[in-house]
Amino acid sequence: QWSAIGSGLVQGGGRPAMAGDALSRLRTQALIFFSVTVPKRFDTKTREGRTRLAYAAAVVLLLVLAVVTLSDGSTDAAVDLRGPAGGAAGGVRSNALFDGDDDDDDDDDEGGAAAAPGGGLEDEDEDDEDDEDEDGGGGRGGGAQESEAADGDGAADDASTLRSEQQMRQTEMKPDFTTFFEGYRHGTEIDTFIQSYVAKYSELGIIRSSVIGTTHEKRQLNMYTIGKGSAARKSIVVVGSEHGCEWSVPIYLTYLITRLVQLYGINAEVTEVLDAVQIHVLPELNPDGASYTVNIKGHDARHYTKNRAPIRRHSSVKGVDLREDWPHASQLEVKAVHDYMQELKAKNHLSAFVAVQCCGGAVYAPRNATCVLPEALSEQLEVGQAIARDMNIQHSYAFDHYAKPSRHAKVHSDSYAVHWAQNTLGLNLAYTLSAAPSAPEPSSKRKHSSSTKISDKKAIEVAEKDLITGSREVTKGVVALGRHLAESAGRRRNVLCGAAVAPELGAVDDEEEGDDEVVDGASFNNEDDGEEDEDVSGDVDEDEDEDGGNFAKGDADEDEDEDASGFARG
Repeated sequence: QWSAIGSGLVQGGGRPAMAGDALSRLRTQALIFFSVTVPKRFDTKTREGRTRLAYAAAVVLLLVLAVVTLSDGSTDAAVDLRGPAGGAAGGVRSNALFDGDDDDDDDDDEGGAAAAPGGGLEDEDEDDEDDEDEDGGGGRGGGAQESEAADGDGAADDASTLRSEQQMRQTEMKPDFTTFFEGYRHGTEIDTFIQSYVAKYSELGIIRSSVIGTTHEKRQLNMYTIGKGSAARKSIVVVGSEHGCEWSVPIYLTYLITRLVQLYGINAEVTEVLDAVQIHVLPELNPDGASYTVNIKGHDARHYTKNRAPIRRHSSVKGVDLREDWPHASQLEVKAVHDYMQELKAKNHLSAFVAVQCCGGAVYAPRNATCVLPEALSEQLEVGQAIARDMNIQHSYAFDHYAKPSRHAKVHSDSYAVHWAQNTLGLNLAYTLSAAPSAPEPSSKRKHSSSTKISDKKAIEVAEKDLITGSREVTKGVVALGRHLAESAGRRRNVLCGAAVAPELGAVDDEEEGDDEVVDGASFNNEDDGEEDEDVSGDVDEDEDEDGGNFAKGDADEDEDEDASGFARG
């Protein structure tokens, strides 16, 4: 090699032919490596050679498996919406439309080769159509089979047409959709955005809006219903933004409404849910409080939690915490939701209730202040775990399930809404979805810091970049609940022990001894009765009204009348 370089210097007048010599040397070295070194080091006649060959084969196999796995996972098209513990009977459900970048999701939705390699929605639809054609193919069994084949072909054509139309609508709405969720929106901006979807998708019969009431400052409470027609006998009511300072919650529920409408006819699971269940969504229960936090500067207005109604008649002090008003419905906003849910219950349509809050990163079940049937509590536990599991997209969600046999279980103020839904309306499928990011850990300087309040000042200030993630997680939780209802035969008419109908709000319970007999008859062990009797010390009726979840309106004492939260109607 050195002699070759020397000859190059002489022939080139002192400048070697570097490129040609380098390539020549490279070819020579490669030839020597593959013809001499490799056979020598991997000689199957020697033990060392066979060992090296086995190692090399294993490395190559692992690399091939890694490439295949990464290529399949990159499309996010075969993720099971049921979560790790989902049943195999339902098959693989595409999750590409909930996870990943929103733009990429929409591109997958619109068809094309991007979703095909991962077995996405297009492949699902094609498989379904092929199955229908094979099952109903002509010429195999007389007029009945031909009729079934025609019906199958017609259904496949309808589904294909719906899918194409929905993809066209989605393409038109995509720019505004992408822009809307880049930051916080408030008030009329949210309503205008959702109304554009009502106008665009109303001909499909899967979305409509209604005004269920007005606030103290005359703002409308807009309820949006998504789902097919009035034939659906199962309904979920979803309420958000009890606290006006939780700006992220209306964004989460706006995403829920618009995204599910977009995916109808495209995503198999969403279509199944909306065909069987109606979802009634009130994005903002407290628009007055939200407006105050946006428009008023100073005096810590950003973290204001209440509405703007006087705490009592003719009072100049304003502000009642709607989260704590559910037992009494003394405020216009809560009363409007009460009336709406009671109307659905009267039609036997009401199946579940969800209160969306910020920002605990958990799913909470209500505490049973009345006797609830064991099988109803088991269903509540199973569905709650499925909701928390499906919401684990980026954050880890815990499920808090506390079923105490005694009807005097204390209720945390953050759970009053679902507590009322279960113990008054008889809804065991009632949950609080406290969206992530999780609240900070309690400070060690606090005296009583066993739990962190969801309304902590730092916790509610969700970064705008996290809004889309929280929106997806809340949507997944509601879809999980809807899936359970769609797959179940029907909602249990009564989940409370004893009476066929849940006691109305404000009804006075029977004497304790009679109620304890009902609890015992339902195979509950009242281990805490003795302790509670000691704590009550003769004031049983007072504790029952305050802690037991009975929430009597007419029996409020003078102290309650003067309480700053303004609970008592009197």
